[in-house]
Amino acid sequence: MNAEALLDRLQGVSGEEAAALVDAEGETVRAVGVPGRIWPGLVTSVLASAKALSGLLGGERFEESLIQYERGPVIVTPLPGAAGPGYVAVLALAADAKPGRVRHQLRGIVERLKGS
Repeated sequence: MNAEALLDRLQGVSGEEAAALVDAEGETVRAVGVPGRIWPGLVTSVLASAKALSGLLGGERFEESLIQYERGPVIVTPLPGAAGPGYVAVLALAADAKPGRVRHQLRGIVERLKGS
């Protein structure tokens, strides 16, 4: 699945205001949705925290981060290699979105990527 198709699927997630694909260096590959909802440095900070916590937890793999902000939740999750090497999906949600429902939809997208 290419980046365009993946972003199309991410945009279809209920409550999504913005979606982005970010590479292993923290650079945005492509973003769609409300401008300014996914800001520079967000993913880099989340991944640095995840790496530090992984060390504290004996090397457990980072699977997802959900951060609640006043403007709405942000979900960051690594994607399987089929999406791109070291790519991460970022979803910025509306303040009234249901993060549990979004996480369920996102897991389905990631599982389909693993199968492709």
